Amino acid sequence: MFNDSIYGLIKGNETLLRELARNGVAVEDIHNLPIYEDYVRLTADGIKATAVVAHLCEKYLKSDRTIWRIIQKMRTLPR
Repeated sequence: MFNDSIYGLIKGNETLLRELARNGVAVEDIHNLPIYEDYVRLTADGIKATAVVAHLCEKYLKSDRTIWRIIQKMRTLPR
């Protein structure tokens, strides 16, 4: 009955959504995955973190503070 509704989507993923909320993860954080993936890849290639952040600022049109905030959040271990 609710499978094709927002309610059904939330109810079907309730446990995961509660865990994400408990750890301060917002649904919008999904948009930051490519930023963090680029950061990890480029720093693994030996590029200095500050240079990578500068590149990501230009690529994603975000401030350096925002990029650093995203990196820090993605590195945070779940509770």
